[in-house]
Amino acid sequence: MGKAYYLLARDDGYWAGQCLRGIAHSRNAIAALEQTDERWWLGQSYWVLGVNYWMRGEFLPALEAETHTQHIGEAIGDPRLQTYAAWTTGLLYSYLGEYDQGIAACQRSLQHSPDPLNTVMTTAYLGYNYLQQGNHVQARPLLEHAMQRMAQFRFQQLYSWYMALVSDAYLQEGRLEIARDLASQSMTIAREGKFWFGVGAAQRALGRIAHSSGDVLAANSSLHDALATYASIQARFELARTHLDLASVAHTQGSQDTATTHLSTAYAWFKALQVPKWMERTEHLAQEYGVTLTEVALEVPEGPP
Repeated sequence: MGKAYYLLARDDGYWAGQCLRGIAHSRNAIAALEQTDERWWLGQSYWVLGVNYWMRGEFLPALEAETHTQHIGEAIGDPRLQTYAAWTTGLLYSYLGEYDQGIAACQRSLQHSPDPLNTVMTTAYLGYNYLQQGNHVQARPLLEHAMQRMAQFRFQQLYSWYMALVSDAYLQEGRLEIARDLASQSMTIAREGKFWFGVGAAQRALGRIAHSSGDVLAANSSLHDALATYASIQARFELARTHLDLASVAHTQGSQDTATTHLSTAYAWFKALQVPKWMERTEHLAQEYGVTLTEVALEVPEGPP
């Protein structure tokens, strides 16, 4: 039963874009496996619980779950569990804005990695930490390597997502045509694989590229598509970040009321999700745009895209 619930948490939860289901399945897996001696599967179940919390934007519970995975991996001397826990922790720190800790966690993951797939995933999240720092010089080679290796592994979901991240790196460099081509390819592959998190990433990348190109209509369209996709899979942190992008477009258009609404919504989500560095970033943007943050009611629709 525990193993079955673990598989449901992974495939009927995370990969299907249904993190609430994934959290419930993970907890059922943990409850069942704690009654057995199957420590490895228990570690895996804590790991997938953390991944589902990550998608939902609940990073502190996700870190707690990965700590359990790490401890179990150390106790039974299993490098794979330790690797899973470390690269997931590295990814979580990148979302929290704690990039030095994220880089350190990914480097620990590389030390334990028992196979090429885990090495590639760790490389991607190391690159993602650098990307979020704004360091595209270090980020892009790592992300491109991860993208190319995922293509070789035929791991379409992660291939599409990593391609969107590489697109973001080219956008940071100002190489918009390459960025646009990659984001478009990412969208196609993610849709084929019904990997809605990847679809949202590609849509947002296309919106950012259009904004940088001066096409505010296309930017608004793609970013609202991303907003709808992220809302449909309850990816609340990504929802908030997309509101920041929409605020930037509104500010470019001179629509201060719209910018205020998007910034205030983003701020409310960051506060609810306990990510203070992103709250600070939103406050700085509000100051830069000359707007005042207001109280907003938060609501995310349920259901698949």
